Parts: sequence; structure tokens; C-alpha cells
Amino acid sequence: GRLLYDGNFENLIKKHSPLKQITVVLDEEIEGGRIKDFGNLYKYEYPEWILRVKRNEINKVAAEILEKFPVEDINIEDQEIDSVIRDLFIKARK
Repeated sequence: GRLLYDGNFENLIKKHSPLKQITVVLDEEIEGGRIKDFGNLYKYEYPEWILRVKRNEINKVAAEILEKFPVEDINIEDQEIDSVIRDLFIKARK
């Protein structure tokens, strides 16, 4: 076997996951076409809208969402560790 990473989870996520996930709960339904310009759309099923955004754009995108849409709640988090590890193994196989 080959060691792919030696360190803690926090550093693993920062090093190998260029994206953060924004989960938005909307107050009212919006047209799907209005959300396509905000990061990578992961899922949209009213009232939940999930997108993935580059780390360096997260503040700008979150501010725009809060300004332009009827938001009940918003949550910003790192990608789940299992998807980061899966991507790391896929990259290592190439």
C-alpha cells in the first residue's frame, strides 16, 4: 500500500477540498434558473438549495444569496470528510 495522507482531518479537508458547501432554506419557492449562477448546484428541492462554492468566493456568494433571495436559514460548511477521502483515492488511482 501507499500512504496518501498523514495528518489531521481539518488539514486534509483544507488541502484536498477546494470547495465549501452552502445549504440554504428558502422562505418561498424560486425559479430554478435564478440559482444557476451561484457556484456548483448540488441539489435544489424546495425549500432546500445546496451548492458548492470555491473557498475564496464563499463570503461573496453567501452575501449575494442573502441579498437576492428570500432566505429562512443558511449554513456554510466544509465538504463531508467521506467525499474528500473518496476524491483523494480517485485522484491517486489516476
